[in-house]
Amino acid sequence: MSKNVLSERMISADPALEITEAEIARSRAKSLLFMDSEVTHIAAGGPISGFHHPPAKRHWGRLAGVGTAAAAVAAVVVTSVLTTSALPTPPAGTAATAASSTAAVQALSSGPMRDLFAAADEVLVLQALPNNPAWNKAYEEFMASPDTLGKKMPGLGTEPINVLQVLKGSRPVGKSTLDVASAPDWWKNTNIVTPLTFLAFVARSTDGQMHLMGQPQALLEIQNLRKPTFADPVTHKPVDVGAELLSRINVAPIGDIRIDTYAAAPPVAAGSDLIREDKKNTDGTSEGTIHGYLGAGGACFTFQTSRETVYLRWPAGYTAATRSLPQNSDGSFSIDGSSRGDRPVVLNDWGTIYAYDGEPRPLITGTRTTEKASCGNESLPVFDVTPPWPGASPFGINHQGGPALP
Repeated sequence: MSKNVLSERMISADPALEITEAEIARSRAKSLLFMDSEVTHIAAGGPISGFHHPPAKRHWGRLAGVGTAAAAVAAVVVTSVLTTSALPTPPAGTAATAASSTAAVQALSSGPMRDLFAAADEVLVLQALPNNPAWNKAYEEFMASPDTLGKKMPGLGTEPINVLQVLKGSRPVGKSTLDVASAPDWWKNTNIVTPLTFLAFVARSTDGQMHLMGQPQALLEIQNLRKPTFADPVTHKPVDVGAELLSRINVAPIGDIRIDTYAAAPPVAAGSDLIREDKKNTDGTSEGTIHGYLGAGGACFTFQTSRETVYLRWPAGYTAATRSLPQNSDGSFSIDGSSRGDRPVVLNDWGTIYAYDGEPRPLITGTRTTEKASCGNESLPVFDVTPPWPGASPFGINHQGGPALP
């Protein structure tokens, strides 16, 4: 058989010959609609300042100087890339709350959480947000009752959460709700400044609702966001989740600012220096005030009393950042303030807030030095802050060691 005869047979068998010119025109028009659309590009990670603004929109103009068939192919290829590429889950602290986990979830091949991961419909890294007003009201009525013995304390139910990372499932990151009835009752003690962070295994019930699984270790507290490290939320004993699952978790703070630090210090020892405020308030307590200054080159914090002002230097692993904190109408910090404002804060070695600008403290514990440093246009004596325990935070209600302040 000659080459020409074979070529003619192949051409005659081409199924594309059955497509009419009208069908080609409709397909071309539909494809080119993409060229006039706006495609939103979502970036995960990077400077935290980039997440205070809506993502930029990039306009796709018509392809000039290219055949219409090539243009149609290009449109189909780009559309395919946009619909099949999975976006990485944004780390904690970003505002890309509309992104979701669209990639196929790879099951754990090993580790102590393999079976629990396989049984769950969702595996989430989440923050426990303050309880809803209905629960708070029921709890207040219970506590105000003259006879609480005959009443049942209101239990947990569907509570507000903030999803930081989706390891399995299609739930979007950002604020959501979850039935956490099987969680420990102290879930209600979390706060909006440093909410407790958990690794949660979630299943769908017969009524179609998602709920926290009741199996052991279905809820683990993530105490150290930088590592991260896990603990049983009731006993606070460490829990090993396995290297494979650990490698998939990324909720470390982003947008940190450099801050002066020194070599890690041991816990507070007897004889450590105390900077006290001698002036008494009307309620009998004494307070000094922390002041924070953030700039392009770094951050610095001071502690001011009626007697002196010192430059605060922090243990290795501490950083500074800007965080939106609740405040009163006068701008002072309030855990239940009606508005919010950006404030310089110090993040501890676990990545949670240790101090904030304008914070009143009865005392600062640490060690005086003979050095001086500049902050807030002042040259001040340096004071090395010694936190009372690793991960210390005045807001970490359930972190080991008890309250950070006297």
